[in-house]
Amino acid sequence: MVKLKGSLVNLEVGDIEISKGAQKLFDKVLRVLAPRRSVNAERAASEERLMKAENQITIARMWVEAQAEFQAIQERAELRTMSEQVRQQQNIEAVTVKAIPHLTEDAQPDKVDDDWLSHLLDNCRNVTDEQMQSVWSRILASEVNKPGSFSKRTLDLVRSLEKHEAELFRQICNRSIVDEDGRLIPIIADYHHATFAGSNLDFDSLSHLDSIGLIKYDAFSEYVENKRPETDVFRYGTKALHLRLSQRKLNEWHLNVGHVLFTQMGSELARICATETVPGFVEHLIHFWAYSGITEVEPTMPVPTFEARPVR
Repeated sequence: MVKLKGSLVNLEVGDIEISKGAQKLFDKVLRVLAPRRSVNAERAASEERLMKAENQITIARMWVEAQAEFQAIQERAELRTMSEQVRQQQNIEAVTVKAIPHLTEDAQPDKVDDDWLSHLLDNCRNVTDEQMQSVWSRILASEVNKPGSFSKRTLDLVRSLEKHEAELFRQICNRSIVDEDGRLIPIIADYHHATFAGSNLDFDSLSHLDSIGLIKYDAFSEYVENKRPETDVFRYGTKALHLRLSQRKLNEWHLNVGHVLFTQMGSELARICATETVPGFVEHLIHFWAYSGITEVEPTMPVPTFEARPVR
């Protein structure tokens, strides 16, 4: 048996005699193949090194790009934050400036609670609508004029108040009278009456204002003001309404006021609401109260000296 040396595989041959020429042929083949194997191996190693280098370059490039993008995002975030802070400061200053004309000579800014003021500023800093800024400015002025006029709960309600909701509430205030104690009393007896035209006050809108906490609305029954004097005086716009009540309950005079009452929060907001008198509404009141049994309603001028203030 003969085993050829240097072969890629062990070639076993039986009792066959291998000539020297054959051996030399195999040796030559092996010598020719060997460099190819070496070149292929080196080429593969080189390609592997090149691939690793390219991967490292790619990773480095990605890292640089990521860092650049992060820096750009960070710069944009800083600009947005700065822009937002500037906008918020402008809104706060706008509310503060608009409050100045409403301040009285005996205003007490030093007695306004710091937490309350901080709460108000947090709530109004994102308000850009001028009408809503005016609401916040009147709240601020009212609190400075008389600390304790508004609760934080009322501030939270105003923050979530939509513009159309504020307008609906103003329409109710337009149809409210002021008693001698300075309380605003809404008189919403019949929203189908001509004096409610264009107000958008109806079952749905009144129910909605009830649901958000500004009023109490009973579509089926009328509310009654109890413990009224037999002769009562109210103000509506430039007119004083002198009433002689005829309805008594448990030896107390009472006054029908319709289907709506202000809640505590509604009462606080009603006193700073910019209202307008409704043409024909006094006549509507006279008719409503006459139907309710009041024996005498006399609108007179000049206006009584009492002013509206929140219910306590």
